[in-house]
Amino acid sequence: MTFKLRVRCLVRKFLSHELASSVCRAMTMLTVLVIAFAGHPGTALAKGKTIAVYVEGPDADVVRRAIVAAVPSGVTVAEAGAFNTALAEQGQKGPFAKALDGKARERSAMRIRRAAAASGIDGTVVARVTRGKKDRRILILLIASSGPGGDLEDELVLGAKPTRADDAKIASSVGTSLVEYRGGGAAAAGRSEPETPSAAAKDKGEEATPSAGEKSPAQAPEGQSPEAPEHKAPRPRGVPGRSLFELELAGGALGRRFGYNNGQTANLRTYQVFPASILSLRAELFPFADGSSAAFANIGFIAGFSRSFFLQSSLPDPMTGATTAIDTTATSYSGGVRGRIPVGGETGSVVGVSFSYVGQAFGFATTGNDLPDVSYTAVRPALDLRIPFGKISLLAEAGFRACLGAGQVAHRFRSPTAWGIDAQLGAAYLLLPGWEMRLIGDYEHYVYTFKPQTNSQDPRLSDNYRADGALDQFFGVRLGIASIF
Repeated sequence: MTFKLRVRCLVRKFLSHELASSVCRAMTMLTVLVIAFAGHPGTALAKGKTIAVYVEGPDADVVRRAIVAAVPSGVTVAEAGAFNTALAEQGQKGPFAKALDGKARERSAMRIRRAAAASGIDGTVVARVTRGKKDRRILILLIASSGPGGDLEDELVLGAKPTRADDAKIASSVGTSLVEYRGGGAAAAGRSEPETPSAAAKDKGEEATPSAGEKSPAQAPEGQSPEAPEHKAPRPRGVPGRSLFELELAGGALGRRFGYNNGQTANLRTYQVFPASILSLRAELFPFADGSSAAFANIGFIAGFSRSFFLQSSLPDPMTGATTAIDTTATSYSGGVRGRIPVGGETGSVVGVSFSYVGQAFGFATTGNDLPDVSYTAVRPALDLRIPFGKISLLAEAGFRACLGAGQVAHRFRSPTAWGIDAQLGAAYLLLPGWEMRLIGDYEHYVYTFKPQTNSQDPRLSDNYRADGALDQFFGVRLGIASIF
Protein backbone atom coordinates (compact mmCIF):
# COMPACT_ATOMS: atom_id res chain seq x y z
CA MET A 1 0.00 0.00 0.00
CA THR A 2 1.41 3.42 -0.95
CA PHE A 3 2.10 6.29 1.44
CA LYS A 4 -0.87 8.11 -0.09
CA LEU A 5 -3.34 5.38 0.90
CA ARG A 6 -1.82 5.05 4.36
CA VAL A 7 -2.21 8.75 5.11
CA ARG A 8 -5.80 8.54 3.84
CA CYS A 9 -6.42 5.78 6.32
CA LEU A 10 -4.84 7.87 9.10
CA VAL A 11 -7.08 10.86 8.33
CA ARG A 12 -10.20 8.67 8.11
CA LYS A 13 -9.43 7.12 11.50
CA PHE A 14 -8.99 10.56 13.01
CA LEU A 15 -12.29 11.81 11.54
CA SER A 16 -14.17 8.64 12.52
CA HIS A 17 -12.72 8.77 16.04
CA GLU A 18 -13.77 12.39 16.40
CA LEU A 19 -17.39 11.48 15.56
CA ALA A 20 -17.45 8.59 18.01
CA SER A 21 -15.81 10.39 20.94
CA SER A 22 -19.13 11.70 22.23
CA VAL A 23 -20.51 8.15 22.75
CA CYS A 24 -19.04 4.97 24.10
CA ARG A 25 -15.38 5.29 23.01
CA ALA A 26 -14.63 1.62 23.06
CA MET A 27 -17.05 -0.58 21.11
CA THR A 28 -18.71 2.21 19.16
CA MET A 29 -15.41 3.59 17.80
CA LEU A 30 -14.26 0.12 16.76
CA THR A 31 -17.56 -0.54 15.01
CA VAL A 32 -17.42 2.76 13.12
CA LEU A 33 -13.87 2.10 11.96
CA VAL A 34 -14.67 -1.43 10.76
CA ILE A 35 -17.68 -0.14 8.84
CA ALA A 36 -15.51 2.68 7.46
CA PHE A 37 -13.03 0.31 5.88
CA ALA A 38 -15.64 -2.23 4.80
CA GLY A 39 -17.66 0.35 2.90
CA HIS A 40 -16.74 3.78 1.58
CA PRO A 41 -16.99 6.31 4.41
CA GLY A 42 -14.44 8.64 2.84
CA THR A 43 -17.19 10.95 1.67
CA ALA A 44 -19.72 10.34 4.40
CA LEU A 45 -17.40 10.90 7.37
CA ALA A 46 -15.04 13.42 5.82
CA LYS A 47 -17.65 15.55 4.11
CA GLY A 48 -17.29 19.17 5.15
CA LYS A 49 -14.14 18.56 7.21
CA THR A 50 -11.13 20.85 7.03
CA ILE A 51 -7.59 20.00 8.06
CA ALA A 52 -4.33 21.92 8.14
CA VAL A 53 -0.98 20.41 7.15
CA TYR A 54 2.16 21.77 8.81
CA VAL A 55 5.59 20.28 8.01
CA GLU A 56 9.06 21.41 9.11
CA GLY A 57 12.60 20.17 8.63
CA PRO A 58 14.65 18.93 5.63
CA ASP A 59 12.59 17.98 2.55
CA ALA A 60 9.56 19.53 4.26
CA ASP A 61 7.96 20.67 1.02
CA VAL A 62 8.25 17.17 -0.49
CA VAL A 63 6.72 15.55 2.59
CA ARG A 64 3.91 18.11 2.68
CA ARG A 65 3.04 17.47 -0.95
CA ALA A 66 2.90 13.73 -0.27
CA ILE A 67 0.61 14.19 2.73
CA VAL A 68 -1.74 16.63 1.01
CA ALA A 69 -1.91 14.46 -2.10
CA ALA A 70 -2.98 11.54 0.09
CA VAL A 71 -5.86 13.38 1.75
CA PRO A 72 -9.13 11.68 0.66
CA SER A 73 -11.69 13.49 -1.45
CA GLY A 74 -14.21 15.47 0.54
CA VAL A 75 -11.57 16.80 2.96
CA THR A 76 -10.49 20.41 2.50
CA VAL A 77 -6.87 21.33 3.17
CA ALA A 78 -6.64 24.81 4.67
CA GLU A 79 -4.31 27.41 3.21
CA ALA A 80 -0.91 27.17 4.85
CA GLY A 81 -0.46 30.94 5.04
CA ALA A 82 -3.65 31.54 7.03
CA PHE A 83 -2.90 28.68 9.44
CA ASN A 84 0.70 29.83 9.95
CA THR A 85 -0.57 33.31 10.78
CA ALA A 86 -2.97 31.80 13.31
CA LEU A 87 -0.05 29.85 14.85
CA ALA A 88 1.98 33.05 15.14
CA GLU A 89 -0.93 34.76 16.89
CA GLN A 90 -0.88 31.93 19.45
CA GLY A 91 2.77 32.65 20.23
CA GLN A 92 4.52 30.16 17.90
CA LYS A 93 7.37 32.28 16.53
CA GLY A 94 9.22 29.62 14.55
CA PRO A 95 9.59 25.87 13.99
CA PHE A 96 8.47 23.61 16.86
CA ALA A 97 11.61 21.42 16.71
CA LYS A 98 12.03 19.59 20.04
CA ALA A 99 8.88 21.21 21.39
CA LEU A 100 7.02 18.33 19.72
CA ASP A 101 8.77 15.85 22.04
CA GLY A 102 8.28 14.87 25.66
CA LYS A 103 6.52 17.10 28.15
CA ALA A 104 6.71 20.12 25.84
CA ARG A 105 4.48 18.42 23.26
CA GLU A 106 1.20 19.10 25.05
CA ARG A 107 1.96 22.82 25.23
CA SER A 108 2.69 22.83 21.49
CA ALA A 109 -0.46 20.78 20.85
CA MET A 110 -2.53 23.33 22.75
CA ARG A 111 -1.20 26.10 20.52
CA ILE A 112 -2.01 24.05 17.45
CA ARG A 113 -5.56 23.36 18.74
CA ARG A 114 -6.17 27.02 19.50
CA ALA A 115 -4.84 28.09 16.08
CA ALA A 116 -6.99 25.45 14.36
CA ALA A 117 -10.08 26.40 16.33
CA ALA A 118 -9.58 30.08 15.51
CA SER A 119 -9.30 29.16 11.81
CA GLY A 120 -12.32 26.84 11.80
CA ILE A 121 -10.14 23.76 11.23
CA ASP A 122 -11.17 20.30 12.50
CA GLY A 123 -7.67 18.84 12.81
CA THR A 124 -4.01 19.37 12.01
CA VAL A 125 -1.43 17.02 10.54
CA VAL A 126 1.95 18.03 11.96
CA ALA A 127 5.10 16.41 10.54
CA ARG A 128 8.70 17.00 11.57
CA VAL A 129 11.54 15.70 9.38
CA THR A 130 14.97 15.14 10.94
CA ARG A 131 18.08 13.95 9.14
CA GLY A 132 20.78 11.82 10.73
CA LYS A 133 24.05 10.44 9.39
CA LYS A 134 22.45 7.14 8.43
CA ASP A 135 18.72 7.79 8.24
CA ARG A 136 15.85 10.27 8.01
CA ARG A 137 12.97 10.25 10.48
CA ILE A 138 9.48 11.63 10.05
CA LEU A 139 7.36 12.23 13.14
CA ILE A 140 3.67 12.51 12.19
CA LEU A 141 1.09 13.88 14.62
CA LEU A 142 -2.61 14.24 13.88
CA ILE A 143 -4.05 16.66 16.43
CA ALA A 144 -7.78 17.15 16.83
CA SER A 145 -9.06 20.64 17.56
CA SER A 146 -11.51 19.21 20.12
CA GLY A 147 -8.82 17.75 22.40
CA PRO A 148 -6.35 14.90 22.92
CA GLY A 149 -8.93 12.16 22.40
CA GLY A 150 -8.46 12.35 18.66
CA ASP A 151 -4.66 12.60 18.53
CA LEU A 152 -2.68 10.14 16.42
CA GLU A 153 1.08 9.57 16.28
CA ASP A 154 3.61 7.66 14.17
CA GLU A 155 7.34 7.82 13.41
CA LEU A 156 8.81 6.69 10.10
CA VAL A 157 12.48 5.82 9.51
CA LEU A 158 13.91 6.10 5.99
CA GLY A 159 17.38 5.79 4.51
CA ALA A 160 19.77 8.74 4.47
CA LYS A 161 19.24 9.17 0.72
CA PRO A 162 15.87 9.06 -1.08
CA THR A 163 15.21 5.84 -2.98
CA ARG A 164 12.37 4.36 -5.01
CA ALA A 165 11.64 2.05 -2.08
CA ASP A 166 10.74 4.92 0.25
CA ASP A 167 7.01 4.58 -0.41
CA ALA A 168 7.08 0.89 0.48
CA LYS A 169 9.08 1.57 3.64
CA ILE A 170 6.73 4.34 4.69
CA ALA A 171 3.70 2.14 4.06
CA SER A 172 5.29 -0.75 5.98
CA SER A 173 6.15 1.48 8.93
CA VAL A 174 2.69 2.99 9.12
CA GLY A 175 1.08 -0.43 8.61
CA THR A 176 3.00 -2.12 11.44
CA SER A 177 3.00 0.64 14.04
CA LEU A 178 -0.33 2.21 12.97
CA VAL A 179 -1.37 5.01 15.28
CA GLU A 180 -2.15 5.31 18.94
CA TYR A 181 -5.24 7.00 20.34
CA ARG A 182 -4.29 9.02 23.39
CA GLY A 183 -6.43 10.55 26.05
CA GLY A 184 -9.53 8.51 25.23
CA GLY A 185 -8.40 5.30 26.92
CA ALA A 186 -7.93 3.33 23.71
CA ALA A 187 -4.19 2.95 24.07
CA ALA A 188 -4.38 2.13 27.76
CA ALA A 189 -6.84 -0.64 27.07
CA GLY A 190 -4.32 -2.19 24.67
CA ARG A 191 -6.83 -2.20 21.84
CA SER A 192 -5.27 -2.76 18.43
CA GLU A 193 -6.32 -0.93 15.29
CA PRO A 194 -8.83 -2.65 12.99
CA GLU A 195 -7.39 -4.15 9.85
CA THR A 196 -8.19 -2.72 6.49
CA PRO A 197 -9.95 -5.06 4.03
CA SER A 198 -6.76 -5.20 1.95
CA ALA A 199 -4.63 -6.30 4.92
CA ALA A 200 -7.21 -8.90 6.04
CA ALA A 201 -7.47 -10.35 2.54
CA LYS A 202 -3.68 -10.55 2.33
CA ASP A 203 -3.50 -12.56 5.60
CA LYS A 204 -6.09 -15.04 4.26
CA GLY A 205 -4.27 -15.46 0.98
CA GLU A 206 -7.09 -13.81 -0.95
CA GLU A 207 -6.82 -11.16 -3.59
CA ALA A 208 -7.19 -7.73 -2.05
CA THR A 209 -9.94 -5.55 -3.49
CA PRO A 210 -9.94 -1.83 -2.69
CA SER A 211 -13.02 -0.43 -1.02
CA ALA A 212 -15.37 1.82 -2.93
CA GLY A 213 -13.95 4.92 -1.24
CA GLU A 214 -10.33 4.15 -2.15
CA LYS A 215 -8.29 3.86 -5.33
CA SER A 216 -5.68 1.19 -5.80
CA PRO A 217 -2.16 2.21 -6.83
CA ALA A 218 -1.51 2.40 -10.55
CA GLN A 219 -0.18 -0.89 -11.88
CA ALA A 220 3.27 -0.44 -13.37
CA PRO A 221 5.04 -2.77 -15.80
CA GLU A 222 7.45 -5.22 -14.26
CA GLY A 223 10.77 -3.58 -13.34
CA GLN A 224 9.26 -0.10 -13.13
CA SER A 225 8.13 1.84 -10.09
CA PRO A 226 4.46 2.77 -9.64
CA GLU A 227 3.36 6.03 -11.17
CA ALA A 228 3.53 9.16 -9.07
CA PRO A 229 0.30 10.75 -7.81
CA GLU A 230 -1.58 12.59 -10.52
CA HIS A 231 -1.61 15.81 -8.53
CA LYS A 232 0.65 17.50 -6.06
CA ALA A 233 -0.09 19.52 -2.96
CA PRO A 234 -1.34 23.03 -3.60
CA ARG A 235 1.25 25.75 -3.08
CA PRO A 236 0.66 27.76 0.11
CA ARG A 237 -0.79 31.12 -0.87
CA GLY A 238 0.42 34.43 0.49
CA VAL A 239 3.57 32.96 2.09
CA PRO A 240 6.75 35.00 1.44
CA GLY A 241 9.51 32.90 -0.08
CA ARG A 242 7.04 30.36 -1.52
CA SER A 243 5.24 32.73 -3.86
CA LEU A 244 4.39 32.67 -7.53
CA PHE A 245 4.62 36.44 -7.77
CA GLU A 246 5.73 39.28 -5.48
CA LEU A 247 5.44 43.01 -6.10
CA GLU A 248 6.91 45.70 -3.83
CA LEU A 249 6.21 49.43 -4.06
CA ALA A 250 8.30 51.65 -1.78
CA GLY A 251 9.32 55.21 -1.12
CA GLY A 252 12.39 56.43 0.73
CA ALA A 253 15.46 58.59 0.97
CA LEU A 254 18.72 58.39 -0.99
CA GLY A 255 22.18 59.69 -0.18
CA ARG A 256 25.50 59.89 -2.04
CA ARG A 257 29.12 60.68 -1.15
CA PHE A 258 31.84 60.91 -3.82
CA GLY A 259 35.53 61.71 -3.34
CA TYR A 260 39.01 61.16 -4.82
CA ASN A 261 42.08 59.41 -3.44
CA ASN A 262 45.27 61.50 -3.62
CA GLY A 263 43.79 64.10 -5.95
CA GLN A 264 46.54 66.05 -7.72
CA THR A 265 44.63 68.61 -9.79
CA ALA A 266 42.29 71.42 -8.82
CA ASN A 267 39.50 70.31 -11.18
CA LEU A 268 38.45 67.29 -9.09
CA ARG A 269 35.04 67.97 -7.58
CA THR A 270 33.70 66.04 -4.61
CA TYR A 271 29.98 65.58 -4.03
CA GLN A 272 27.56 64.69 -1.25
CA VAL A 273 23.81 64.77 -0.77
CA PHE A 274 21.22 63.44 1.69
CA PRO A 275 18.29 63.00 1.73
CA ALA A 276 16.85 62.82 -1.76
CA SER A 277 13.33 61.43 -2.20
CA ILE A 278 13.11 58.23 -4.21
CA LEU A 279 10.43 55.81 -5.43
CA SER A 280 11.13 52.17 -6.24
CA LEU A 281 9.33 49.17 -7.71
CA ARG A 282 10.56 45.56 -7.40
CA ALA A 283 9.09 42.30 -8.66
CA GLU A 284 9.74 38.56 -8.54
CA LEU A 285 8.12 35.91 -10.73
CA PHE A 286 8.46 32.15 -10.31
CA PRO A 287 6.47 30.84 -13.30
CA PHE A 288 6.77 27.17 -12.33
CA ALA A 289 5.84 27.58 -8.64
CA ASP A 290 2.58 25.69 -9.26
CA GLY A 291 4.16 23.10 -11.55
CA SER A 292 4.87 19.47 -10.82
CA SER A 293 8.68 19.88 -10.78
CA ALA A 294 10.13 20.77 -7.38
CA ALA A 295 13.45 21.70 -9.02
CA PHE A 296 11.96 24.40 -11.28
CA ALA A 297 9.37 25.63 -8.76
CA ASN A 298 11.99 27.78 -7.01
CA ILE A 299 13.70 29.24 -10.08
CA GLY A 300 12.38 32.60 -11.22
CA PHE A 301 13.01 36.09 -12.53
CA ILE A 302 13.68 39.32 -10.64
CA ALA A 303 13.52 42.96 -11.71
CA GLY A 304 13.67 46.36 -10.10
CA PHE A 305 13.64 50.09 -10.88
CA SER A 306 14.05 53.24 -8.79
CA ARG A 307 14.20 56.96 -9.51
CA SER A 308 14.75 60.14 -7.53
CA PHE A 309 12.31 63.07 -7.55
CA PHE A 310 12.70 66.80 -6.85
CA LEU A 311 16.49 66.52 -6.54
CA GLN A 312 18.69 69.54 -7.28
CA SER A 313 22.40 70.09 -6.79
CA SER A 314 24.10 73.38 -5.96
CA LEU A 315 27.02 74.24 -8.24
CA PRO A 316 29.25 77.04 -6.86
CA ASP A 317 30.86 79.50 -9.25
CA PRO A 318 34.64 79.58 -8.54
CA MET A 319 34.86 83.21 -9.64
CA THR A 320 31.90 84.81 -7.85
CA GLY A 321 31.07 82.21 -5.21
CA ALA A 322 27.42 82.23 -6.21
CA THR A 323 25.62 78.90 -6.49
CA THR A 324 23.44 77.60 -9.28
CA ALA A 325 20.72 74.95 -8.80
CA ILE A 326 21.08 72.08 -11.25
CA ASP A 327 18.43 69.45 -11.82
CA THR A 328 19.83 66.07 -10.81
CA THR A 329 18.52 62.57 -11.37
CA ALA A 330 19.43 59.29 -9.70
CA THR A 331 18.17 56.07 -11.25
CA SER A 332 18.84 52.37 -10.91
CA TYR A 333 17.53 49.22 -12.55
CA SER A 334 18.15 45.49 -12.43
CA GLY A 335 16.98 42.27 -14.05
CA GLY A 336 18.04 38.65 -13.72
CA VAL A 337 17.32 35.18 -12.40
CA ARG A 338 17.03 33.94 -8.83
CA GLY A 339 16.92 30.55 -7.20
CA ARG A 340 15.47 30.16 -3.71
CA ILE A 341 16.17 27.36 -1.25
CA PRO A 342 13.46 26.91 1.42
CA VAL A 343 14.88 25.77 4.76
CA GLY A 344 12.78 24.36 7.60
CA GLY A 345 9.40 23.83 5.95
CA GLU A 346 6.82 26.12 4.41
CA THR A 347 7.28 28.84 7.04
CA GLY A 348 11.03 28.45 7.57
CA SER A 349 13.97 30.46 6.35
CA VAL A 350 14.76 31.02 2.67
CA VAL A 351 18.22 31.30 1.11
CA GLY A 352 18.41 32.94 -2.31
CA VAL A 353 21.06 32.92 -5.03
CA SER A 354 20.75 35.40 -7.89
CA PHE A 355 22.60 36.59 -10.97
CA SER A 356 21.53 39.83 -12.58
CA TYR A 357 22.47 42.75 -14.80
CA VAL A 358 22.33 46.08 -12.95
CA GLY A 359 22.63 49.72 -13.78
CA GLN A 360 23.00 52.77 -11.54
CA ALA A 361 23.29 56.36 -12.73
CA PHE A 362 23.65 59.77 -11.16
CA GLY A 363 23.41 62.58 -13.72
CA PHE A 364 23.29 66.37 -13.87
CA ALA A 365 21.39 68.60 -16.30
CA THR A 366 24.58 70.34 -17.39
CA THR A 367 27.94 69.42 -18.91
CA GLY A 368 31.51 70.67 -18.80
CA ASN A 369 31.63 71.34 -15.08
CA ASP A 370 33.69 68.37 -13.82
CA LEU A 371 30.79 67.06 -11.73
CA PRO A 372 30.90 63.32 -10.82
CA ASP A 373 28.41 62.21 -13.44
CA VAL A 374 28.36 58.39 -13.42
CA SER A 375 26.51 55.63 -15.19
CA TYR A 376 27.46 52.20 -13.86
CA THR A 377 26.58 48.93 -15.56
CA ALA A 378 27.59 45.63 -14.01
CA VAL A 379 26.88 41.94 -13.65
CA ARG A 380 25.92 41.08 -10.09
CA PRO A 381 26.05 37.68 -8.37
CA ALA A 382 24.38 37.86 -4.97
CA LEU A 383 23.14 35.93 -1.94
CA ASP A 384 20.08 36.79 0.13
CA LEU A 385 18.51 35.44 3.31
CA ARG A 386 15.08 35.59 4.93
CA ILE A 387 14.69 34.44 8.56
CA PRO A 388 11.13 34.51 9.98
CA PHE A 389 10.28 35.10 13.64
CA GLY A 390 6.51 34.79 13.67
CA LYS A 391 5.05 37.76 11.80
CA ILE A 392 8.42 39.52 11.64
CA SER A 393 11.15 38.43 9.23
CA LEU A 394 14.79 39.50 9.03
CA LEU A 395 15.95 40.33 5.49
CA ALA A 396 19.58 40.47 4.35
CA GLU A 397 21.34 40.54 0.99
CA ALA A 398 24.89 41.05 -0.33
CA GLY A 399 26.25 41.24 -3.86
CA PHE A 400 29.37 41.89 -5.92
CA ARG A 401 29.32 44.23 -8.93
CA ALA A 402 31.74 43.50 -11.76
CA CYS A 403 31.52 46.83 -13.57
CA LEU A 404 31.29 46.87 -17.36
CA GLY A 405 31.12 50.66 -17.56
CA ALA A 406 31.20 53.68 -15.24
CA GLY A 407 30.39 56.78 -17.29
CA GLN A 408 32.02 60.21 -17.49
CA VAL A 409 34.21 59.99 -14.38
CA ALA A 410 36.05 56.97 -15.77
CA HIS A 411 36.44 58.62 -19.18
CA ARG A 412 38.40 61.53 -17.68
CA PHE A 413 41.22 59.38 -16.33
CA ARG A 414 43.91 57.15 -17.77
CA SER A 415 43.51 53.35 -17.43
CA PRO A 416 40.43 53.39 -15.19
CA THR A 417 39.08 50.28 -13.47
CA ALA A 418 35.99 50.04 -11.28
CA TRP A 419 34.19 47.44 -9.21
CA GLY A 420 31.59 47.51 -6.48
CA ILE A 421 29.84 45.72 -3.66
CA ASP A 422 26.40 46.24 -2.14
CA ALA A 423 24.41 45.16 0.89
CA GLN A 424 20.86 45.36 2.21
CA LEU A 425 19.52 44.81 5.70
CA GLY A 426 15.95 45.17 6.90
CA ALA A 427 12.81 43.64 8.29
CA ALA A 428 9.33 42.71 7.08
CA TYR A 429 6.08 42.56 9.03
CA LEU A 430 3.26 40.30 7.85
CA LEU A 431 0.11 42.43 7.91
CA LEU A 432 -2.12 39.57 6.76
CA PRO A 433 -1.63 36.60 4.42
CA GLY A 434 -0.40 37.97 1.11
CA TRP A 435 0.60 41.43 2.36
CA GLU A 436 3.61 42.64 4.30
CA MET A 437 5.31 45.91 5.22
CA ARG A 438 9.04 46.19 4.56
CA LEU A 439 11.67 48.56 5.96
CA ILE A 440 15.08 48.12 4.29
CA GLY A 441 18.37 49.98 4.31
CA ASP A 442 20.77 49.61 1.37
CA TYR A 443 24.36 50.54 0.57
CA GLU A 444 26.37 50.53 -2.69
CA HIS A 445 30.15 51.00 -2.70
CA TYR A 446 32.15 51.61 -5.92
CA VAL A 447 35.95 51.73 -6.04
CA TYR A 448 38.00 53.32 -8.87
CA THR A 449 41.70 52.99 -9.61
CA PHE A 450 43.55 55.26 -12.09
CA LYS A 451 47.06 55.43 -13.51
CA PRO A 452 47.68 59.15 -14.04
CA GLN A 453 50.64 60.37 -16.09
CA THR A 454 52.70 63.31 -14.85
CA ASN A 455 55.52 65.07 -16.76
CA SER A 456 57.39 67.48 -14.51
CA GLN A 457 59.54 68.81 -17.35
CA ASP A 458 56.60 69.60 -19.63
CA PRO A 459 53.30 69.98 -17.73
CA ARG A 460 51.46 70.06 -21.04
CA LEU A 461 52.14 66.32 -21.38
CA SER A 462 50.57 65.56 -18.02
CA ASP A 463 47.00 64.34 -17.73
CA ASN A 464 44.36 67.02 -17.11
CA TYR A 465 42.77 64.88 -14.38
CA ARG A 466 45.13 63.16 -11.98
CA ALA A 467 44.23 61.03 -8.96
CA ASP A 468 45.12 57.57 -7.77
CA GLY A 469 41.47 56.54 -7.45
CA ALA A 470 38.00 57.46 -6.28
CA LEU A 471 35.31 56.20 -3.94
CA ASP A 472 31.61 56.48 -4.76
CA GLN A 473 29.07 55.55 -2.08
CA PHE A 474 25.27 55.37 -2.30
CA PHE A 475 23.10 54.74 0.73
CA GLY A 476 19.45 54.95 1.57
CA VAL A 477 16.38 53.56 3.26
CA ARG A 478 12.99 52.60 1.89
CA LEU A 479 9.60 51.78 3.38
CA GLY A 480 7.16 49.87 1.24
CA ILE A 481 4.35 47.42 0.99
CA ALA A 482 4.57 44.09 -0.83
CA SER A 483 1.83 41.98 -2.36
CA ILE A 484 2.56 38.26 -2.31
CA PHE A 485 0.68 35.66 -4.35
